[in-house]
Amino acid sequence: MTLTQVTTNGIKDGAVATADLNADVVDGTWTLGASGTNYYTFTGDGLTGAVNNPEINLVRGNTYRFVNSSGGHPFQIQSTAGAGGSAYNTGVTNNGGGNGTTIIIEVPQDSPDLLYYQCTSHASMGGTFKIAGSVSDGSISTAKIADDAVTTDKLANSINSEITANTAKTTNATHTGEVTGSTALTIADDVVDEANLKVSNSPVNGYFLSAQSGNTGGMTWAVVEAGAKGGGSDQIFWENDTTITTSYTITNNKNAGTFGPVTVNSGAVVTVGSGETWTII
Repeated sequence: MTLTQVTTNGIKDGAVATADLNADVVDGTWTLGASGTNYYTFTGDGLTGAVNNPEINLVRGNTYRFVNSSGGHPFQIQSTAGAGGSAYNTGVTNNGGGNGTTIIIEVPQDSPDLLYYQCTSHASMGGTFKIAGSVSDGSISTAKIADDAVTTDKLANSINSEITANTAKTTNATHTGEVTGSTALTIADDVVDEANLKVSNSPVNGYFLSAQSGNTGGMTWAVVEAGAKGGGSDQIFWENDTTITTSYTITNNKNAGTFGPVTVNSGAVVTVGSGETWTII
């Protein structure tokens, strides 16, 4: 009689081995042999013939199986390399299984970039699983990091310490010297000089500082303009000093007038050019 269909009720409990499962659900299969106690030999996907302790590439989210036909060499997937390394059991079935066992791993999405395989009985029988999509050191540029994506947990402790220290300096700082205070800062008296003013032009001796809202800094050095004085808004009286203490030269092509009497102190000289006139009234 030919058996054409078997229901699940017709299958004996425990009769289906891992190796009998549909290969479509497995993304890679390797059969393990041994070269003495020095190497595992792998045959299977991506390999040509038997390869000693190869590096195997795995992909997160995929499932792989390793059929152990190596004899007395338990096959363990580990998170650290070498004999005595830590077993990696997340997503792994039959980890550390010996001859005749199929070890299966469904690589977790949060798996490390590297895993290892190791014979738990022989130190030289071991190798590396490289997880696809792993990030190499120094390969992420700042352009690949989203804004505000780096938390303090990802910063070195030394950087966090510096941030804390500098925050304290800026929030609790006490300033001394020309600018004082720890919260509201105060400029000391008599410390703001000409060099610290924002003025639209360079100063000239005898000029005064004039408000000019359209100019840089809103201030301009300007010449003192002559004019009559008086009470309130009156401009009636022209006033001048009665003693000349500093030498002066009448401006070329200008005439000058002074209300006298006036005294010229010793050492002071008033120079009147050939084209100018000084009249004392």
